[in-house]
Amino acid sequence: MPTFILRIEWALSVEYIPFDPDPPPVKDTMVSSVEYWNKERVQVEYQSKCSSYCVHDQIHTLQLDYKATNNLDIEDKDISWGISEISIDLAKRQAKAIWTDDKGSGFDGYSSKCTVHEQLLVEEPVYETVQRISRLKQNILRQQLLEKDGKCAISGETLRNVLDAAHITDAHDSGAYSLANGFLLRTDLHRLFDQGLLNISLDGKVCLNEEVSDYYKKFEEIDANILTRIAETLKKRKSRRESLK
Repeated sequence: MPTFILRIEWALSVEYIPFDPDPPPVKDTMVSSVEYWNKERVQVEYQSKCSSYCVHDQIHTLQLDYKATNNLDIEDKDISWGISEISIDLAKRQAKAIWTDDKGSGFDGYSSKCTVHEQLLVEEPVYETVQRISRLKQNILRQQLLEKDGKCAISGETLRNVLDAAHITDAHDSGAYSLANGFLLRTDLHRLFDQGLLNISLDGKVCLNEEVSDYYKKFEEIDANILTRIAETLKKRKSRRESLK
């Protein structure tokens, strides 16, 4: 079963939440989401805690707890913290969401619209440009990779601030924003990878261009579990590059 994206229209914003029913969210695990504020046209990335999850009559009910203590990198005082309860009907691609604010700020109540999409069908609000749509999908992919892998596939670096979501097949070459086409790379390794100065063989070995300094020779292979996930896309990347020679 694919990972779905919940698109929730709140009073002043649009929030996108990844939802994977197989396996389902587990209590006390963290869930990543991206919210766009309509008026300011800025984005906020949240980490919320799953406080409850159940399925009844094929309706998935998910409760997410948004706390400042789980989002220490967010300093904006206008942020509202509270609880979002979401009911999801995957068969009908419908959902309902209700927000309960910690401070009774007036934002409490049901969302005006809540829809369910497969991951690649997410669209930005109509006022956003193509660049912003791509950025949103990139942010969602990065959050999913941080949750699934939590580290650079090559160096093992875990500091979130220097980890990028790298595409095996570039987005402009019709590469998917999916876990099979992405992995986390430290920023400098990501740049080398995108410029073709660092490549990954089908057996997971790191191959460096002769221009790259000796410092990077200590990186020999990528994580075996990540290699298993991206193996098919690596094959397609290799075939495509050979066809262009």
